[in-house]
Amino acid sequence: MVKAFETEFVDLFERVTAINMYEGLVLKRKDAKLELGVRPVNNHLSQVKFRRPAKDYHY
Repeated sequence: MVKAFETEFVDLFERVTAINMYEGLVLKRKDAKLELGVRPVNNHLSQVKFRRPAKDYHY
């Protein structure tokens, strides 16, 4: 079970990413069902990931 956050995502992102072991947040639609994680694209329509900037990521 995880805690659900529904508001103030910018503040939450800042607080979470201040802790070095966390890269960012994953936001998921409230009404979306979690699909089996057999492929990376399985949940791409129901969630979005936000990561803090890092040298290791090339977008």
